[in-house]
Amino acid sequence: MVQSRRSFLSLLSAPCWLSILVSPPAPVVLRALARLQPSDAGGDAERRLERYLEELTNQRRVSAGLRSLTWRESLAEVARAHSADMLARDFFGHRNPDGVDPGGRLEQHGLKFKMWAENLYELTDGPDDLKEVAAMAFGGWMRSAGHRRNILDGRFRYLGVGVSSNDDSLAFTQLFAA
Repeated sequence: MVQSRRSFLSLLSAPCWLSILVSPPAPVVLRALARLQPSDAGGDAERRLERYLEELTNQRRVSAGLRSLTWRESLAEVARAHSADMLARDFFGHRNPDGVDPGGRLEQHGLKFKMWAENLYELTDGPDDLKEVAAMAFGGWMRSAGHRRNILDGRFRYLGVGVSSNDDSLAFTQLFAA
């Protein structure tokens, strides 16, 4: 199901029977990436946001008595591609306009897992500091029962985060797998 980026998407079911949800877009022109230093060219800021989100996710898991998730660059590549696709084709959802869901995207990249889940977030305005941007996205996920469940699901072992930006938006995709 593809809906406007301005609406909250309904609960979807993954092939592994795990719930996957989408955060409602933040109700606010993104300054954080527009004011980056020249050294941040070429996606460096997005990669730093991804790693900040990995840190926040694992800190939260450890504080809940769970093991940290292992970063999988292959998952991050799939997540980045989905984030970029959402911005390029102006949609916000787990299924792209071609009807491909997260499981299909993983298969297209030659990845097979027993189970997976996906969290999405979009930010159209935010603080100037990248750590604060990451904290906003993570906070949005933690305020959502379904997103929090994905983050704190002890069955997951692997994590990949993909962040993409355009002139006025950031799209975040967080993929979990086991």
